[in-house]
Amino acid sequence: MGGLKAAVFIFAFLFFAASAYAGPKYIFLFIGDGMGLPQISAAEAYKGAANKNRDGFSPPEPLIFTGFPALGLARTYNAGSYITDSASAATAMASGRKASRGAVNVSPDGKSSYTPITHTLKGRGYKIGVVTSVALNHATPAAFYASGVGRGDAYAIAEALADSGFDYFGGGGIAQARGRNSDKPDVLKKIAEKYAVVSTKEGMRALKPGVKAVVINEVLNGSSMPFAIDGEKGSPSLADHTEKAIEMLYNEKGFFLMVEGGNIDYACHANDAAAAVKEVLAFDEAVGKALEFYRKHPKDTLIVVTGDHETGGMSVGYISSRFNAPIERLALQKGSHKKFINEIFKPYSEKNTSGASLVHMKKPVMEFFGIDLDALSGAEKASLEKAFVQSLTDPDYDWKNKELYMLYGGNDPFSNELLKIFNAGAGIGWTTYVHTGQPVPVFAIGENSELFKGYYDNTDIYVKMMEGKNE
Repeated sequence: MGGLKAAVFIFAFLFFAASAYAGPKYIFLFIGDGMGLPQISAAEAYKGAANKNRDGFSPPEPLIFTGFPALGLARTYNAGSYITDSASAATAMASGRKASRGAVNVSPDGKSSYTPITHTLKGRGYKIGVVTSVALNHATPAAFYASGVGRGDAYAIAEALADSGFDYFGGGGIAQARGRNSDKPDVLKKIAEKYAVVSTKEGMRALKPGVKAVVINEVLNGSSMPFAIDGEKGSPSLADHTEKAIEMLYNEKGFFLMVEGGNIDYACHANDAAAAVKEVLAFDEAVGKALEFYRKHPKDTLIVVTGDHETGGMSVGYISSRFNAPIERLALQKGSHKKFINEIFKPYSEKNTSGASLVHMKKPVMEFFGIDLDALSGAEKASLEKAFVQSLTDPDYDWKNKELYMLYGGNDPFSNELLKIFNAGAGIGWTTYVHTGQPVPVFAIGENSELFKGYYDNTDIYVKMMEGKNE
């Protein structure tokens, strides 16, 4: 009889312990938008070459997150296509459900909405933070607070941000703050009624825990943060935002923080390898802030790092470089494609409405890209001349023009052609201006990190983050 009582007691104890277990108290999900293995490999190669600064071959230097003990692969297809977009990919990770292209937490038939992990955890007492280097109401961050909308309805998404009741938003600005046609009330005013809204690094530093805050930064690239390669002084970095979010969210009940490196995707859409690599490194620095927190709370913290899809079909290796990839040459580029367009080419074209010549671009192109126009092949010169004329006469060409799209992918023709030449010199190749269907790596460390090993669907990332929680 005594043995039976002991067995019942042990069973009851184990049952109670299992039912009381709530999984990781502090959950970080880092999403490198457009970041696949090629972007990671290029960043490691560049980091090795830049940091070791020696002649000859320099081995790749691991990133912070590539040193995490758990490694998996996630399929990225959505409900209707092998190649996903950011809205459906983020929906998969946020809610564990498949969605169609452009849908933010909406079922493929459009009849029901999904509840993201953030709202579930908020109901259980967790504090919630969303950080991104692009617009706060862009597709990826939207999936972590909005439901039942299309990614194109940025105004409705911004309203959902205001109504979310979450604790910290930081990164880019608010896109379409007065609606697509600028005919609606400024949604920032609605946000400011519920949050402390600041737009400077000093303002961000002054924020104290207990205050719900939205930190915006509109400097470059629309409503995104500046590209890391452009080094805008005074602008908070992704790491700064991550560090501040941790400070603002920390509490004994727990928190969930999603951090997106959105500018990785923007750089890859433009096939701007140097900018993309610098964005991955900036993203890695942000992961480092979470790792510092993990070291203080190793038994309560889970950090997951992944991409939503790969962008650009990037490769470390190009036909002209054969078995060599002199990726250290990326350091020659002095800024992003956007900086070249806005600060060099546009001012030139506006002053030279007639009499413009590619000859005038020799010095600025050499200074910005390290490209000697006189040393180009005949074919390269012809392509560059064609792109130069296209940018001067019709820079906003209809990207639906198949011939022009195949050449420039909707990007500025002249800078796009310069990047092709520059990337080839660094041994970097590209196959597209949009997304690819490759699986993406998943890195994890901390509580339940072993669950992220293996090969699985991106919807399983949600399931694994929720593992052990009371449903």
